[in-house]
Amino acid sequence: TTKNVSVSLTDDAAAEGEETAQFALTNVTAGGGVEGGPFDLEIVDTGVVINEVLADPPTGEAGDANADGSRDASDDEFIEIFNNSNTQLDLSGYVLRDGSSDHHVFPDNTTVAPRTSLVVFGGEWPDRKSGSAGMPAASLPGVVQTASGGDLGLSNDGDEVIIDKPDGQTYLTFSYGGEGGDDQSLTRDPDFTGDFVKHSDAAESGGALFSPGRR
Repeated sequence: TTKNVSVSLTDDAAAEGEETAQFALTNVTAGGGVEGGPFDLEIVDTGVVINEVLADPPTGEAGDANADGSRDASDDEFIEIFNNSNTQLDLSGYVLRDGSSDHHVFPDNTTVAPRTSLVVFGGEWPDRKSGSAGMPAASLPGVVQTASGGDLGLSNDGDEVIIDKPDGQTYLTFSYGGEGGDDQSLTRDPDFTGDFVKHSDAAESGGALFSPGRR
């Protein structure tokens, strides 16, 4: 006999990435457990996403993603996170890494308002030389930080972008292959909810090669 089971979830207003809930089923009429348990239920929190990744800044002036006046293959790399939820996000103490090593620890008081982005550049953002956490840059929406480890170390040939909680649990992940090495970023299309595409192929990109902190 096949039965449908409904599971009600209560939003606790905390952004927690992917979680797994484990439960067992009991036949309350006949007694005893249901064969095959316990069962796992994967819960995916889609409120916070990695929205754009630039591993291969375009050559020449077009690749000056951090707007410091020059293109640098390391400094102009960036990762954009978007808080697509209705609650403030606190990333204090979280760790950003790639497939091989840690590259950035989000400092204390790193908060991201609802419907707001946080961008981490590989090198210095000129409007943020003070390095204070959680403050918006003058010419870029949202929060801007630079990698505390000195770079993001993103490989053009493929890599992983991983954000871990302070306790080491994985919070967000994104993996890409050789498509990341085409002189432009990879971005979600539509923004925040879609699959990753090359930035110039995104429906509303207008052919732009990247757009940190912007749609």
